[in-house]
Amino acid sequence: MTPRHASSDRPAEIESAGRVEPTASHHLALVGLWSAIAVAVLVVVFGLSLAIGLPLAVSFTASFFLAPAFVAMVVSLAAEAPPERRIWGQLGAGFAVIYAVMVTTTYYLQLAVVLPGEGRIPEAVFPLLAFTPGSALFALDMLGYGFMTLATLAASPVFVGAGLERWLRAWFIAHGLLGVPTLLAPILMAGGAFLIHTAMKEIFHMLVVHDLGKETGGGPKHSSVARALFWILAMDIVFAFDTVLSAVALTDNFIVMATAIVVSGLLMVLMSEQVARFLQKNRMYEVLGLFVLLMVGVMLLAEGGHIAHLAFFGYPIEPMAKSTFYFVVAALVIVDIIQGRYQKKIMLEEKPPR
Repeated sequence: MTPRHASSDRPAEIESAGRVEPTASHHLALVGLWSAIAVAVLVVVFGLSLAIGLPLAVSFTASFFLAPAFVAMVVSLAAEAPPERRIWGQLGAGFAVIYAVMVTTTYYLQLAVVLPGEGRIPEAVFPLLAFTPGSALFALDMLGYGFMTLATLAASPVFVGAGLERWLRAWFIAHGLLGVPTLLAPILMAGGAFLIHTAMKEIFHMLVVHDLGKETGGGPKHSSVARALFWILAMDIVFAFDTVLSAVALTDNFIVMATAIVVSGLLMVLMSEQVARFLQKNRMYEVLGLFVLLMVGVMLLAEGGHIAHLAFFGYPIEPMAKSTFYFVVAALVIVDIIQGRYQKKIMLEEKPPR
């Protein structure tokens, strides 16, 4: 890829004192080219080492040197980007540096400590250095590769042309999307913690506010009903996608999958407005919505902790079954409806006759 921000009339080389002097653009092109070649070769070596069962030292060494080569490639890409798109390349370079720090730390410890000292490492220290699913270094390595995919996704807008650049942009985006499973655990845990925080904040807010009717003025502040409604609709979207994924997992019939996607999308659009009107007219169900939101946060935390192989007081975290979640939600709704009708009955009985 030729430097697009360089002036078209500027030569790639400058003649000085009878000899040809390479310019900064020439050095940049060389660094970008050779770092890209190094990345390709090291990825092939890593894949072959896993495919044919070479010693772990081979794959660890390839992964160790892949990190600086990848950083050099992304930095060169950022420096070569057009000025209006350079920020994307710089963002990708930042993610690439985070990736390099994490994976080089992991593989250096494996190459310098674990493999040479195999069988001689104390049992109390080995869990800290082990590279197995659920270990700290394995989690650090997976997080590092998550930042690697973020780097390619962030740098993809740098490619603006057609032909080869179009294919490179598509490749960078596809590689970036691979990071979603890698970062699934932290995304679920962060989302769950945020939902729990939001639900608890709104619940405490309702307890301390004396006159809920004065909350909604003409100003920019929104009532807790509006915020609760927003998150309930967000949950609606989440579970609509969950329905789509469930349909894809349960059948190979394209017609059934397409029908599930269309029906879930239509229900999400049609029912959201009705849910909004219902909550505006029946504010007593706001508490129910907030507790359902709280349960969703707990479920996401449990799912993320299970994927990350975390333990709580020595007990592994297990995900909450969807059937359990739906049963609890149904029980909450039934209890809330019965409680509301019972309160109305008591109010009618206690109302003095005219």
